[in-house]
Formats: sequence, C-alpha cells, structure tokens
Amino acid sequence: MGVEKKKGKLDWIDPKKIIQSEVNPRKQDFYKDKDFLRLKESVIIHGVLVPIIIKNIAGKEEKPKYQLVDGERRWKAALETNQPRIQVYILPADQKLDILTTMFQIHMNQKGWNAIEQAKALEDIVNSLKEKYSKTSLSDKESEKLLIKDLKEKTGMDEATAKSRLRFFRWPEDIRNIVYDDTSNDYYSYVVEIESRIVEPLMRNYPEIEEIMTPNQIREALFEKVTSGYVRRAERIRDANIITKKRSRKDEKKKAKGLILKFIENTSFTISEVHEQYLYLFPEDVQKPPISYSSLVNNIRSLTRALEGYNENYIAKLKSQQISDLNEAIKELIIVMKNIMKILRNE
Repeated sequence: MGVEKKKGKLDWIDPKKIIQSEVNPRKQDFYKDKDFLRLKESVIIHGVLVPIIIKNIAGKEEKPKYQLVDGERRWKAALETNQPRIQVYILPADQKLDILTTMFQIHMNQKGWNAIEQAKALEDIVNSLKEKYSKTSLSDKESEKLLIKDLKEKTGMDEATAKSRLRFFRWPEDIRNIVYDDTSNDYYSYVVEIESRIVEPLMRNYPEIEEIMTPNQIREALFEKVTSGYVRRAERIRDANIITKKRSRKDEKKKAKGLILKFIENTSFTISEVHEQYLYLFPEDVQKPPISYSSLVNNIRSLTRALEGYNENYIAKLKSQQISDLNEAIKELIIVMKNIMKILRNE
C-alpha cells in the first residue's frame, strides 16, 4: 500500500511573506511589458483573481515563509500595488521533487518554455533524481535509462526531448550558464548537436581517446569553435560526424584519430576542412548522391526561383544575424557549385 501524499491548501497571506523562486527561468524584464501594466491595473480594481501557487519553506522561525512556485507576474503585481493579502495555494514543504515537477508542468501548460528555459527549469529535477539513483548500485547507463523514464512520466515530455535535455546536462556548468545567459545565440542547439554527433560516437568508437582528452575537454574545445565563429550553423556539425566512424584496421584507426585530435585541438580548423581531409584519407567513404539527377535539376531550378525573390528591398528588412546566415549559406553553395562546374568542364 502506497504512502499517501500530503495535500496543499487554499489560504490568504501577505505577498511580502513570499520570496522568489530560484528555478523559474522567466526573464526578469517582464515588468516592462504592456501586458504586465494591464495586469497591475486589473489587480488594483479586482485584486488577484487566480490564486498563485507557493510552497511552505518555514524553518524554526516564528513567522511562516513561502517560496513562489507559479504566478510570478501576479505576485509582482500584488507587491507593486500594495495588496495586503492575496489568495494562494500552499504546497507542503517536504515534497521537493513533486513541487519541482508540478512547477515545470504548470509553466509548460500555461505557456510552453523554449528548450533553454525548459533545461534551466529541469536542472533541480534532474539533480534530485540523480541523487536518488546515486544511492543504488545502478550503472551510469542504467541510471540514464531510468532518468529518461522518470522525466517522461513526471514532466510529460517525449523520449527524444528527454534525451536532448540530458545530453545538455552532461556539459560543464560554466558552459551551461553561458547558454542560459546568452539568449541572442542559440548555443543550446550547438551543444546538443556536438554531444550527439561527435562526443557520443567518439566515446563509443574511440574510448581510448580519453587517455589524451577528457569528454569535458573535448566539449570545451568544440564549444570554443562555436563561440569563435568557426561553426556558423548548428546543422553543420552533422557534417563532422563522419570523422567518428568506427575503424577496425590499425593503420586506418591511427589516421582517423590524428584527424579527430587535429579537429578538436585546433580551434580554427573548420568543419569543411576536416570533411575535405577525411575524404582525402578515406576516399572510399565518398557518399553517393542522395537524390536522382532529375530531382537535383528540379531542386536547383526551384532554388534559383526562390533566390530571385531576395531583392534589395527584402534583404534590407532582414536582421543582421539573418543576413550573416544567408551570406554564409550562399558562400557554401557557391563553393559546391564551382566544384561541380569544374567537373562538368573537365578542368
């Protein structure tokens, strides 16, 4: 027979007794929004109509103290309009994991977080689950399988999303903090691509490389390529996956490892360069065209028509990052097309 969980309760309390949550990834500049100003006007007239959710974190102090779980905008509006009391739903203090997962589900249902916001909110949930598994005799592989299962059950996310978030949590804390803080760059996508396309297969097919570099040193070196501008799009990382291919012959393995280390250790060694050198070392790995000749011709003509629509007026409306990405993509296209033209001309 299972243990019955304690239930929360509705109450009225002074909003000044509530402290902010340290796990809510919401940006702190929402008070500038017009919606927040309208919310304050509503609170002045009607009060806080929907109870906010808090947890009791009172210790031995005489006065009770609470921490916010959900309803930050309503709570801030109540503070700024000097509301003496607001209605709250108080969760028990001794159900940390349940409270964290409840908070996560509430925010996902109200307004879906993006990947970075999800990851930030999941940190404490994942750490709590890992702490629970550390008291067992499970291997790292078994713990991760169980962790994926628990995340699916407790948060409602699918398996692919759970795996993506866990790949991110393998990275050093200082890099995760950069991803959280620098929202102008989608570093999360780069991190997950590097982990799934390079680090994971590298550790699986070349485990001996750990004698030279730890997984975190590899992650840090590859992330520096991104922040230094040598990887302009996360999707390009997939092109580097070719270097992690398993090799059984000793001489081939030695050549592959040399190229892998050169790519990791040399920040300015680009994905295009490593891909080119790999195919020079292993020409038998040159891939066959993935589409037929007729499909290729039709796709080129479709692309030509699409590019014709990008006139001066349209490009002037693009953001600087969009212009940069478009410029980079066109450069890649020109290089490929020049190579094909040389072959066609028998140069």
